[in-house]
Amino acid sequence: MCFVVDSCKFYADRSPRLFVAIAHPFAIAIVIGCTMFLVLTEMLFVVPTMFGAESLAYKIYWMLAVYISYNIFANLLAVYCTDTSVDGLTQEQRSPKPEEARLWHRCDLCKMLVPPRSWHCKLCRCCILRRDHHCIFTATCVGLKNQRYFFWFNFYMTLGTAIALATNYFYLFTENNSLAFLQVRFTLNIFMAIDYGLDWDNWSIWMDLIVLINVFAFVAPVIMLGYQVALILANATFHKSSESVYNLGVLENIRIILGKRWYWTFLSPVVQSPLPLDGTRWKTKTLPTKLL
Repeated sequence: MCFVVDSCKFYADRSPRLFVAIAHPFAIAIVIGCTMFLVLTEMLFVVPTMFGAESLAYKIYWMLAVYISYNIFANLLAVYCTDTSVDGLTQEQRSPKPEEARLWHRCDLCKMLVPPRSWHCKLCRCCILRRDHHCIFTATCVGLKNQRYFFWFNFYMTLGTAIALATNYFYLFTENNSLAFLQVRFTLNIFMAIDYGLDWDNWSIWMDLIVLINVFAFVAPVIMLGYQVALILANATFHKSSESVYNLGVLENIRIILGKRWYWTFLSPVVQSPLPLDGTRWKTKTLPTKLL
């Protein structure tokens, strides 16, 4: 994970525009491609083979597949389309009150004062409110106003790939009745496919390749989801994960990111959940009556 982040940062710093032109379409294509690949292989081959195309289990799987896929793509779109930049503030919000001016800082690239916790992104070419990080898989920065969608995007990516992985392993286990044999066969089939070429008529090799893709598709979102859970619960950001001055307690921290109706936001990104803060003023744990 650190290697990927450092590598992206290195190339993004060297040539921001070229990085955006190449990395963003490539990363989004991976997300869409992996999601569609797993949905189609599960629903057209694996699940009907296990339960039968007319079974209740198959119908339940289809409902889950549609709902999870909808939330993956809808939250991905919401992250990209939601303006979380300082430029999205009203003219009145862009000017600090006299007693708060000392808390703002000047961005030399944007040539204006920006609120606390707002930082410039070279790839987005603007300052982001409560900037968490720039995500190539959503082609935009994750900040105050779209972190809710980014969290649920990762959640449903993790949930979907976890269900697919469990289904695939259950299918292989019931086919072979041995977890030990399954592990050996999985490893041998993959290396044989690499060394001697893929036997297009061998379904077991295809199944092992599906599982391998599934594993990689599961690891990335589950790592990022873990980061997001920790950051949201502490009201911290990716690049300042150790800061604790803004930690107002678990429930209040969740409300700051997921909104006042946070308990319904898992249903869909279209659920209205207004944020309690606009990103220009922040309460702190140590000084609850003042702003930072």
